[in-house]
Amino acid sequence: MPVDSVILNGSGQDIDGMITGYLWSKVSGPNIPAIHTPGQATTKVTGLVAGKYYFQLMVIDDDGATGLDTVSVTVIPAVTKVLTLQPGPEEGQDAFIFLRNGDPNVTGNSTAGNEPSLIYMRWTWNSAGLGEGSMRSFLKFVGLSIIPSNSEIVSAKLSLYGPSSDPHAPHGNSHYPGSPYLSYASENMGWVERVTANWDELTLTWYNKPGTTSTNRVAIPSSTSLWNYNATDLDVTEMVKTMVSGSSNFGFCLSLQNEAIYRSVIFASSDSPNPALRPKLVVTYK
Repeated sequence: MPVDSVILNGSGQDIDGMITGYLWSKVSGPNIPAIHTPGQATTKVTGLVAGKYYFQLMVIDDDGATGLDTVSVTVIPAVTKVLTLQPGPEEGQDAFIFLRNGDPNVTGNSTAGNEPSLIYMRWTWNSAGLGEGSMRSFLKFVGLSIIPSNSEIVSAKLSLYGPSSDPHAPHGNSHYPGSPYLSYASENMGWVERVTANWDELTLTWYNKPGTTSTNRVAIPSSTSLWNYNATDLDVTEMVKTMVSGSSNFGFCLSLQNEAIYRSVIFASSDSPNPALRPKLVVTYK
């Protein structure tokens, strides 16, 4: 399993005449599968379940004589495995990038993959003499490569955990009861989107960032607290299926659904000093 079909291939001989007919039938088994062409020497059988079957082939000659034989087919249950990935600084691949109006760094800034946070937001940098700017984050679980490409992905759940502070966004999350930013932005919902091209956390910038696709993207709910906001068990199954089957694991991008002013969300990265807060991906597969 999950293969649920088999080809039964039989033959017969008649030393003093000719073979005139064949008949396949099921002798025993855990269910009643479909024998597609029971009157042919070769037939396909579908609808098998885990267990052991016996099929019988009757061969008939031109004198009406018959011969019988049986064949056994064993269907092995699929083995379900669970892969939990929560990489640390050495193997983790993640970074946030940003571009600010009036910034002399025209290529766009990057965290070079060594900051403890993942941020997506739209904010102002007036105190630095700059205008508005946006941040987005990228993360990639390279450990997905151990899953065989022909595996069946049953489920994939992404969990993101919030820190208690951040030097790049000291204002914290923008949406929570009593937030002073609610008059500017009522919500700060985000997207998890699949990245469509390769990137490296050490060289990633705003202008060389890879593309993303909205196909099967997943919503991240608005934050509910100033700090320590967690978004757990986000269902990224369909995106992970593509990453595994197509050898195109370029990771995820986190961004605001509406990149408008005074919206921000902060999660911990793989460089967080607290291992429990690092991004986690749990994949169940067969």
